[in-house]
Amino acid sequence: MRPLATLFCLAALCAAASPALAQDETAAFAIVQDAPREVNYRNGDAARRFQNYEEAIRLYREECDGDEATSCTSLGDMHRRGLGTDQDYQLADDLYEEACTKGDTVGCLSLANLLFEGRGLAKDYTRARILYDRACEQDDPTGCAVLGNMMYAGLGGSQQREEGAQLMREACAAEVEYACNQVQRYGIDRGNARFYNPWGGN
Repeated sequence: MRPLATLFCLAALCAAASPALAQDETAAFAIVQDAPREVNYRNGDAARRFQNYEEAIRLYREECDGDEATSCTSLGDMHRRGLGTDQDYQLADDLYEEACTKGDTVGCLSLANLLFEGRGLAKDYTRARILYDRACEQDDPTGCAVLGNMMYAGLGGSQQREEGAQLMREACAAEVEYACNQVQRYGIDRGNARFYNPWGGN
């Protein structure tokens, strides 16, 4: 009888202990679930994609300092739009300029567009034209299109109609719709060049 009584006692003890054990396991699981998850983003773009803007800014800064020109442009975008930081057009100006100097034509165009439109920065056709020229020199057709328009119209520098018209012809042939629109608007002779036609296919 004693062994059987012992078994009953053990069963009773286990039953009494089970709720406590279950509670301990649940609490431990909750602690694991509540612990902040460390995420090591591959680069600034990855952090930005997951909307971790503060981390994106930190990574873009590191990448920009390491001569990643596109990261300088992306960091400029963050400050221009006020993502993860206060909106700061002047800092965006500096970063776009740095990106442009390091060879990213998107940085050149981003800053040139702000200056051309006077958006967030004082309108400055002269500096905008220089930046479009720098993008065009690196074979960016959009930069050439806007530079051509400024040269043709005499904005930000001397009027150079033939050179400006040729730049717009070439940009239109490279399928920059803005250039095609300006060629049509000004009534520029297309010559013998094959042009992209945004209004009815090639």
